[in-house]
Amino acid sequence: MGRPPWRSRSLGNLLAAAACLPVEVRAAYPEHPARDIVVLNPWVLRYENGSSSEVQLPHTFLERAQVEYELQLGGSVGSDGLRSARGALVKFTCSLRCSLFVDEVLVRTNDNTYLPVFAELPASAQSLRLSVDSRFLGRHSMHQLQYDWWQPGGVFNPVELHLLRSENYLHHVAVYPLAFPRVRVEVSASAALPVAVSFDGGEALVADEEDFEVDVPNARQWSPQAPELHMLTVYLLAGDSPDSLGSPQAPAAVLDAVVTRFGLRQVEARQGRVHLNSWPVKLLGVNRHHFGPAGALVSEEDIREDVHYMKDLGVNFLRGAHYPQDPRLLDACDEAGILVWEEALAWQNTVQELNNESWLGAQKEQLERMARASANHPSVIIYGFLNECASDHPASVFAYKALADTVRAVDPTRLVGWASSVTTRDLAWEFADVIGFNDYTGWYPTTQPADVEDLKYVPSIWSYYHSWVAEHFPGKPP
Repeated sequence: MGRPPWRSRSLGNLLAAAACLPVEVRAAYPEHPARDIVVLNPWVLRYENGSSSEVQLPHTFLERAQVEYELQLGGSVGSDGLRSARGALVKFTCSLRCSLFVDEVLVRTNDNTYLPVFAELPASAQSLRLSVDSRFLGRHSMHQLQYDWWQPGGVFNPVELHLLRSENYLHHVAVYPLAFPRVRVEVSASAALPVAVSFDGGEALVADEEDFEVDVPNARQWSPQAPELHMLTVYLLAGDSPDSLGSPQAPAAVLDAVVTRFGLRQVEARQGRVHLNSWPVKLLGVNRHHFGPAGALVSEEDIREDVHYMKDLGVNFLRGAHYPQDPRLLDACDEAGILVWEEALAWQNTVQELNNESWLGAQKEQLERMARASANHPSVIIYGFLNECASDHPASVFAYKALADTVRAVDPTRLVGWASSVTTRDLAWEFADVIGFNDYTGWYPTTQPADVEDLKYVPSIWSYYHSWVAEHFPGKPP
């Protein structure tokens, strides 16, 4: 088998000191303990007509317009915070799409409401401008007018400034559960430097590779009945070689650190059922859009209250429609043991869109981002895409295969599927792990009174669907 891709090291008090750095924590755990994090506020909001006002982010607006959020950095981080840092990042999301300008130079764009991106910020930076566009740009754009939910503009989560202790930093850490208690750890950083990993605050292991497998010590399985969670801390270390780390002559230096939470569970689709940790599980759930009492500005309390309602209903499954989900919701589902279907943004798109190279490329990129962002959430067991799109047309089938291949290439540990309103006429089911039918008997059309007679047929309709799947796609859960 060869030597393992990691070795035990005693890194002394250095790692403990890094874990205790004072930072402002807005999550269930300190995700970036080696960074000073500042929430950037206030901003000046400018409309195209020249009117302006001072606002606090998060913030939303109702107009279909392009607006500018502007900020002078000196007032937010003090006279020397940014200047004394060895590097800096800005973390942001927006709706519907936005561009970040630093001193009027474009540095990064984002077209996803809840998936954040990071942009590097030079020490000389004086100003930020977040240009947010809530207009619909036609049938081949990511966000479209005919989608059947409210799509306001704004910045729905805080914009953060991350002050770094080095120009080198960690990009991403993913933990993929394999056969219990083994995991595959994937680490990406701005430079090829050694890293150390520690599970649940235990002994640090120095990794020789960016992608490696390891057994989790004192492992506990995650399930809806017992949502046991583990913590992984990854340290980016200075030094030319892992062999020099930890010795009195060449003490290790922590350049950056990422703390992530994960759960050990395996999900499979076989014998017509979804299996979790080798046991069949019956999914009883609800559909949820990400809105609260304040509309698009959803607080942590709003999320926890929704999850509490779900638990009171006896729910063990949530479909997050119809876009990648807010990480705070997935954190809450991880803790509560609620299983999640998460899907990329799409809704009843046409054959022409599915055959548009630019539109399909944007779908692939979105799926990749979603899968990487949700890799460490054990609650997420199904990745979905192309909700109720034209899957009954032969020219659409290649798009379903392409997207299934895309998401499986990033994360092969979860199931893949989509919701189909054409049900048994869907031509792409061979590429799905789970089969999802949407049937609205007794629901639509909402412009007419409900016909009670229709409701009598609902049980037999779903019984037929179950039999059809068993006959045509044996083994796949309907």
